[in-house]
Amino acid sequence: MTTENRIPKKRKINMLFLLLEILALVVFFFFRYFQTVDILILNVFIVTLCFFFLIEFVFEKRIHKEVNNSYSTDYKYLNFSVLLFVIFVAIYSFMPKFTLPVIVLMFFLTETSGEKVSLVMGSFLVAIYALNKDMVSEEIVCYIILIAVSTVFIPMFQNKKNRLYALISLFCYSFIFPVICSYIYYGKINYIVLVLGIINGVSINLIFYFAFDRINRIAVDYEDFSYDKILSENYPIQKEIKNFSKGDFIHAQNVSALCGKVAEFLGIDVKLCMAGGFYYRVGVLSGEPIIENGVTMAEELCFPEELINIIAEYNGEEKAISSKESAIVHIINTLISRFEHLREETENSEWNREIIIMQTMNDKSSEGLYDNSGLSINEFLKLREFLVRGDDL
Repeated sequence: MTTENRIPKKRKINMLFLLLEILALVVFFFFRYFQTVDILILNVFIVTLCFFFLIEFVFEKRIHKEVNNSYSTDYKYLNFSVLLFVIFVAIYSFMPKFTLPVIVLMFFLTETSGEKVSLVMGSFLVAIYALNKDMVSEEIVCYIILIAVSTVFIPMFQNKKNRLYALISLFCYSFIFPVICSYIYYGKINYIVLVLGIINGVSINLIFYFAFDRINRIAVDYEDFSYDKILSENYPIQKEIKNFSKGDFIHAQNVSALCGKVAEFLGIDVKLCMAGGFYYRVGVLSGEPIIENGVTMAEELCFPEELINIIAEYNGEEKAISSKESAIVHIINTLISRFEHLREETENSEWNREIIIMQTMNDKSSEGLYDNSGLSINEFLKLREFLVRGDDL
């Protein structure tokens, strides 16, 4: 059976660095504020909870396909984001009350690590400051409200129609709440808080206006680049497959190319289908069990989770085919394999190509392999007609 929750070695190393980065805050605050043992223990407890929540969101949720391949699921970038976060937290410990630029920080974390990680780290930030920086209740309330505001308005900013409204709202929230909360605490307007609040508001507007789309494009380029990279013949595993078996390599190339054409025809993820077609049987490099070894290799290579799922759903043997892309890869791999076998075994015989395509697809469909894939009957018939008309098989 495929071990879904197996953690590859590289990921364990990254997880260890992630924990060490967060624990570094405990060490910093211990020497910064000369803490007692009980506060130190509580700090470790909070940090440990934060760490395991991060792992829950970034690793465990991947199994349920709640996140895709991006900065939010790449531990290298997550480690970098958390490292910058830790540095920021340490620096801000020297700043006045009510001046934490929460929205800027939440924007950075959301764009680099995803909304869930951002929410966890924002909550962790308030908890760690409340415990170590002697935050007053008014300051805690202020930051909690700003975190909540960020979770609403940052996603809203993705819609260009809402951007002006979001910018005005974020600017107002960024200095109004700190000023109000500081007024309640001090009994008068604190002009340092007021000035820094306005600076935060202006900074937020400038960052959002000039950086939001650019950061999103970088994230998209990163995702596209990852597929381009693993689909390149210069990618090490491609070379390894070619050296292992030229026949398997050619088969993988043929499946990948036809999967791409079919995906484009049906309007689904082309690169995912091409990658799924090529790496469908990558486990052959390690031998039996092919599926488990294929999934392990894909995880160690940090392949996108949706691609790992296709590899894990090979022929529907251990996991049911659960996506259109996985169904397409299975259909194309089955047909190409059958035609390769026919050419080898019946080289001098005649066989009806159209009948073989229709019979093979009907047989596999009748077995219920695609029932949970989301592939509709209409899409299945369109695919069958496309393959019968083409000359790729």
